[in-house]
Amino acid sequence: MYLTAQDYIKMSMRELGVIAHGESLTDEELQDNLQTLNIMLSSWAAEEIVHQAIVKESFTLSYASATYTIGQDQTFNTVKPISIKIAKITDSNSYDYPIYLKDVFYFESITNKTLKGRPKILYYDPGITQPNGEIGKIYLYPQRDITYTLTIHSQKPFTEFTGLTAQFDFPQYMERAIKFNLAAELASGYGKSISPKLEKLAEDSLNVLHRVNIKNNDIIFDFNYRGKGNTYNIKTG
Repeated sequence: MYLTAQDYIKMSMRELGVIAHGESLTDEELQDNLQTLNIMLSSWAAEEIVHQAIVKESFTLSYASATYTIGQDQTFNTVKPISIKIAKITDSNSYDYPIYLKDVFYFESITNKTLKGRPKILYYDPGITQPNGEIGKIYLYPQRDITYTLTIHSQKPFTEFTGLTAQFDFPQYMERAIKFNLAAELASGYGKSISPKLEKLAEDSLNVLHRVNIKNNDIIFDFNYRGKGNTYNIKTG
């Protein structure tokens, strides 16, 4: 399920009893809590908790081309995806059409790559063999004939929430860890104590993250990550 930083902040606030369902926080509170959330995630990165996310993003196809670069300061200006999982095209009437993901062999077998029409095929080159590994390339066929919106669901390394409304899809164990540990991080700022129940939920969910190593789209459970019998304590680290 796609959730935003704002969703996690509100869930954590409800866990603490600061707000009820349907209530909201001020813009200043949301920004302050976003900063706390990203500081927490940075500390997890320092603990070598590796995690990735499925990110939903949309880009305008404003000119006809078979190739679009994706990465920082590229045609599609965003963090370069590891892989693309789902894609669709939306026209000016808000009609959606599926895009079929194909490999390099299929794309290279297309003889006339300059054909124009509604794009139906996408091949993604993550750029591993390119001189600049931070640039990926999206190949579309046919080349667009009118302006469309391309929406992709891609897997990316996750380090921080870039804003309150960016959408991310995490495994459920990651969602639990963010929710309960953010609640523990924010408790003192709202004059709340960490209850024994919240402390256990935060510790248990973070222990799961320490045991999960996500590499190249595969989820590997490594129960010896911190040594047998060791657990993580949110108070002592």
